[in-house]
Amino acid sequence: DEVGDNGNEFWDVAFMECPPPNYLVPSTEDLASEEFDDGDLIVKRIFLGGREIKFNCFLGDGVLNNVGLESWDAGYILLGVLMDGEYDKGIKVLELGAGCGFVSKGLEYLDFQNLTASDFDDGVIKLLKKNVETTEVKKIDWFKTYNCDDKYDLIIGSAVVYSPEHKVLTNVIDSLLQEGGSALIINMRRPGWDEFVLSLEDTFGAENITVQLVTDEQVKVGEQIKREEIQGTFNICRIIKKK
Repeated sequence: DEVGDNGNEFWDVAFMECPPPNYLVPSTEDLASEEFDDGDLIVKRIFLGGREIKFNCFLGDGVLNNVGLESWDAGYILLGVLMDGEYDKGIKVLELGAGCGFVSKGLEYLDFQNLTASDFDDGVIKLLKKNVETTEVKKIDWFKTYNCDDKYDLIIGSAVVYSPEHKVLTNVIDSLLQEGGSALIINMRRPGWDEFVLSLEDTFGAENITVQLVTDEQVKVGEQIKREEIQGTFNICRIIKKK
């Protein structure tokens, strides 16, 4: 077996039917370093529009020290929602809390042309840069105030709210979203979600915020992308910033 400098084995995850058994076989990927001492590095395969996409992440089952190094089910659902053709592929898109970047990488394969993926942790950003190809990568601290001219038509995020302090995302979205633009967040109803939605309503107006349960059909599309079963109940939040 091939072993990296940090002693972790590298695995290639092959997905068969949906839901499949996950067969772990030695991979040729070589991304290990002292900065990634956080579990086993793996290569995942997802399927989008009939094409196979590979990306690197860590096999952590939710117990990693840094959750940004994993892939989360909300991201697969988000990719499925963005496949439906609602958004022009030339718009400026910002992903918040991109983590390993598989959502932005998927959007590259869907021919979105103006993508930016962001995170804060330096180790996560290193992994993110290795996964994406044409996407710009930025470091964004949610707890800072942003007043800049570089704004986006669409801001997306998945599994980004899991603490009451994450209501600060409202300020980030407000600062970086173009007037007339929209944001799309998919998340389980974790701690902080209700506070986040209330802060959105206070900032953008309740009439411009829509929160719905993700439908069974949307979950099925996410499962087709992931090639595994997705469990749990997810919310989809749409935000519009009026001109």
